[in-house]
Amino acid sequence: MLDQNTSAQLKTLLERLEGPIELVATLDGSDKSAKIQELVSEVAALSDLVTARFDGINARLPMGHEFTSLILALLQTSGYAPKVSDEVLANIKSLGVQSNFDALNLIAIYNPGTTATMIDGAFFQEEVEERKIMAVPMVFQDNQHIGQGRMTLEEIIAKLDSNAATKDAEKLNAKDAFDVLVIGGGPAGNTSAIYAARKGIKTGIVAERMGGQVMDTMDIENFTS
Repeated sequence: MLDQNTSAQLKTLLERLEGPIELVATLDGSDKSAKIQELVSEVAALSDLVTARFDGINARLPMGHEFTSLILALLQTSGYAPKVSDEVLANIKSLGVQSNFDALNLIAIYNPGTTATMIDGAFFQEEVEERKIMAVPMVFQDNQHIGQGRMTLEEIIAKLDSNAATKDAEKLNAKDAFDVLVIGGGPAGNTSAIYAARKGIKTGIVAERMGGQVMDTMDIENFTS
């Protein structure tokens, strides 16, 4: 299933593995399962640190866009350090939840109380209809819908951590008072904060996420120059 160029790139990436990895698949007699077996076998053949077996009871479907997620999961599971802060890793490890969580392998790797399951809607149409999924990604915790669309790792942790608000409040209380507090992290808010900070004024920004419209559209009229 992997072309020559993809195999060469993947082989180079797998050289970064820090330890052995085992891929476990659960298959049936369908054509789609045959493709999964072929893909898993090809990946395992590219590194002596990767082995594959096909007698599992749980399985992922790393097809399409999710293939890159699979490769990243392999690296991180082997011990390859993720590009997140120590604070975020500490928050992941302290999560007191038992959850099945779509698409966030990192949480499952660093918190033994969680598992991550990715479901390809093209393979399981009945589940798509049952959950009334109209767009992806859609995120569930213990079968409860908790998020949809693009979410940062920090946003997901906040959804899972019942103490997230208390922790955030403690961090804010530990800060000195600001001279200027800008509400909103879009282009206008960020520009205001930049100009205030340039004047030596102690400035803070309160925003659900930084970037605002910049994150959603291609053309911004009031972007900071």
